[in-house]
Amino acid sequence: MGGSEEGGGKGSPFVGTRFGIDAGRERQEEGGCGQPDLAACRGAVRRDPGSIELRMDHAAALLVAGRHDEALAAIDEALRIDRTSARALALRGAVLFSASRGAEAVQAFEAAAAAEPGSAEARMGRAMACMRIVRHAEAPESFAEAARLDPGSPDALIGRGNALASLGRHGEAVESYDEALRIDPDNVAAHAKRGHALLEAGRFKKALAAFTRAARLEPRLTSPISGWALRC
Repeated sequence: MGGSEEGGGKGSPFVGTRFGIDAGRERQEEGGCGQPDLAACRGAVRRDPGSIELRMDHAAALLVAGRHDEALAAIDEALRIDRTSARALALRGAVLFSASRGAEAVQAFEAAAAAEPGSAEARMGRAMACMRIVRHAEAPESFAEAARLDPGSPDALIGRGNALASLGRHGEAVESYDEALRIDPDNVAAHAKRGHALLEAGRFKKALAAFTRAARLEPRLTSPISGWALRC
């Protein structure tokens, strides 16, 4: 990423994560609001103002709608109920990230990690926020911590590879993508990113093989990957 922070809103990478969005759906039949129905969320909070979960559902729905200030206000209300809620702190980080307030997002994710030391999501969020504000050197370790806490997911390993590649550590990046592919051999992003890292490392034949595998898995990538492959 470049040196400036990018906008978020509805394109937040945290949409769908545990602390981001989908938890409300699980309570929809239990009187929860189930995003993105903001009116239902507000009604649920009015009926049970002491429920931190309903306030979190409301905040998550506001994040989906790109209404960051209101989402932060809803999270602040949740934190008044439980100031150590890791989910609330992590969702606060997600909202701040989407609002292009990366430095504050890092702090929020660090607070979430302190509140719940076993949270892979908090480490993942911190790493992504570090990448956003060009603190790339800090990101690989946070991604690695997330991978250790959630060993069945390739996402943190792909993120670690991306962070290492941004630092010019392409050989290590390839190793991280390889680890991700051992978990999910058909992960298109891992194959494509691995191809980029191999290309930058001057390993052209292997780069072409990685790009080709990605294109076979996702035919819509054929055109851009063909362009990259011309450099091999």
